[in-house]
Amino acid sequence: KDMDHDEMLNFEYMPRIIARKERNKKERRPKAFKYRHVELEFEAKPLGIKVISNRVVGIKKKSQAYLAGVRPGWQLLYVSDHKVPQETERVSRLLDAAVTTGFNFTIYFERRRLPDGMLAIEDSSEGRDEYEVQKEIKMKELYEGFSQTFDTALINQQAEMLREKEKRKKAAQMSPLSLRKATPVPMSSMDLKAGQTVRISAPIYETDASDIEAGEVGVIEEIDGEGIWMNIPKHESLRLVRDRSIIDGMDIHRDP
Repeated sequence: KDMDHDEMLNFEYMPRIIARKERNKKERRPKAFKYRHVELEFEAKPLGIKVISNRVVGIKKKSQAYLAGVRPGWQLLYVSDHKVPQETERVSRLLDAAVTTGFNFTIYFERRRLPDGMLAIEDSSEGRDEYEVQKEIKMKELYEGFSQTFDTALINQQAEMLREKEKRKKAAQMSPLSLRKATPVPMSSMDLKAGQTVRISAPIYETDASDIEAGEVGVIEEIDGEGIWMNIPKHESLRLVRDRSIIDGMDIHRDP
């Protein structure tokens, strides 16, 4: 049976919604506690807290202590009926012993704020060990360095491409190919006549013999429907200028 749109959405997102609701049920907000003293039960696994003396100063997000509602500033009073000492090292040993028993244990807290001048330790490791955290930091540094290098290289490449584009554009404006693509101008509109001496201001390509260079001087002998017959001393006496050339800066085209 084919599922409709709503069924497809439920099939895809419902497990996530259920998992989120279950996680929210386990997580207790600090405002959920009514009394100053709180006794919480924990599983035999790391709590995810950092302590100085008997005070919580740091907590890992998504750890079981965080989900239970513990926050920086809380003071540990008892761990499974054992009074918590004031020395940080002894407190750490007591918590490690409670975790290694393999049984659930309880901690009796006094909800308090951190004293003035003591900052909470932010821990975003989320249960990962030190190697994984350092690896992620190193990868971020490498990525940022690569990103900056890549951006610089991309900007330089784009600038070089623009320079090459402008260079090609200028070269194309003077190339014979671009001249041939220009809009033809009929010879009848030109002030040209037989016997007129003209100077070639740009090379003439694809002639019967070798190309005629710019600056050469010739005499127009005849103008007809095929083009211009010229007498150029360095070349043959009669020259048919095919396609087009530039004479004294004017575009000369052969009529269709």
